[in-house]
Amino acid sequence: MKTAGERLVAMSKDRDALGAAVAGELVGISRISAGLFEAMLVECERLFHEKPMLDYEECLVSASRHVPVQCLLVPALIWAEIDDLDHLRRARNTIYPRLAELETRPGA
Repeated sequence: MKTAGERLVAMSKDRDALGAAVAGELVGISRISAGLFEAMLVECERLFHEKPMLDYEECLVSASRHVPVQCLLVPALIWAEIDDLDHLRRARNTIYPRLAELETRPGA
């Protein structure tokens, strides 16, 4: 995800496509206002003809040109997307141990 301040500018699954100024990663938790949703529908209608397998994130980025989309960066967020076996392995081997370590800290 690329931002200007806290506002969404671009997003890509290819990190290199965003250049050096990557602000963070969308974790799939979004709060979308009615106005932004309407703008996304307009953009979806426009973009769908060019790309029938459109992802909602593309509509979100396109709509952000008309309706400001604030992005909240949560430093050191421990999370994992699990869509396939490689993701599951990463979650088990990398993410879970970090979470377990937090639980064993005093005051946790």
